[in-house]
Amino acid sequence: MIAYRPAEAADVAWIGPRLRPADVAEVAASSGIPAARGLALSHAASSMAITAEADGEPAAMFGVVPGSALLGEAVIWMLATPAADRQARAWLREAPQWIALLGDGWRVLRNHVDVRNRASVRWLVRMGFRLEPAVPFGVEGRPFYPFWKEVGHV
Repeated sequence: MIAYRPAEAADVAWIGPRLRPADVAEVAASSGIPAARGLALSHAASSMAITAEADGEPAAMFGVVPGSALLGEAVIWMLATPAADRQARAWLREAPQWIALLGDGWRVLRNHVDVRNRASVRWLVRMGFRLEPAVPFGVEGRPFYPFWKEVGHV
């Protein structure tokens, strides 16, 4: 069972050192900073950030960072621990409502995903995000898929 609540700084301290290896590699390739620091920065920049708890412990954080108000675009993100993977069915069932909530007030949600992060790529496709052809991205210049989804009207 997954329980959701507003994210707190203490969640960053719990989740950061426990992130999935694919998420750690993705943050390093995109930004060159430690994944726990990337999680803290994402949390701080978000207009809405949520912690998902699995079996009573923080397992993932996700949120939305305001982007271009003119274009109605925001950046969606999620970083998780292996505990979140054990709740895959619940994520698939419950994620659409969270995507809709994060997208409220925006026309498009977008970001980039490391092509090596196969689980995240599969999840994005199942959630209806459109993946563009991979392009070099981030400090390492590795291939990332730009992805996006229309979620509303501004």
